[in-house]
Amino acid sequence: MQEDPRIIDFRSHKESSFSTPPNVRYDQSDHDSIHNIEDLVPSFPCSLSALSSYIVTSSAVSKYVAPTPLSALLSALRGSPRAWKSRHLVLTSIVSTFSSRRTKSLPVKTNILHLFKGSFPDDREVDRLLITGFSQVFVPDDHPDIAGRQCVLKAVGHSAKGLRRDSSGSLILKGEMTWMFQCPDSSAMKEWLLSIRNVVLNDRCP
Repeated sequence: MQEDPRIIDFRSHKESSFSTPPNVRYDQSDHDSIHNIEDLVPSFPCSLSALSSYIVTSSAVSKYVAPTPLSALLSALRGSPRAWKSRHLVLTSIVSTFSSRRTKSLPVKTNILHLFKGSFPDDREVDRLLITGFSQVFVPDDHPDIAGRQCVLKAVGHSAKGLRRDSSGSLILKGEMTWMFQCPDSSAMKEWLLSIRNVVLNDRCP
């Protein structure tokens, strides 16, 4: 019997509850020196070639982009689902050495979903999603814009365009974000589920 890819730990982020993962905290005032994580990972927007040594998995996808009222009207008139755009998705896991006034040579891992318009080495990313122990990936049960599409996933993470760590090396999380994307086929969907789930679990239990 073929395994149902919907049977995963992260069916819905509203149903899950867990304690704060190690090396992660939410934004709050900090009077100690703060180190910018973009010194450790390629600055946004980086080229696809800059990530080649850190790629966990990648593939072409159709990314859902919430339409503005005007674009939604134009799409309805044209009869074309312009809210879904062809993109290239990359998951990276980067292990770096963090140091600050309080901490010396602390190894840290940063997991990021990178979105590109194409898959050429010189293409530059258009968006980033930080994947941490708080993140989740699941198959959406219902969404008005899926409209019969198969192999669709939702990934819940945080804004990753300006990552920062506090003086102890913990990530400062800002702005929860949700991405919805369609995989090329069921095999690719399963690979994305497992890849994102694994980095989430590793971040919760390093």
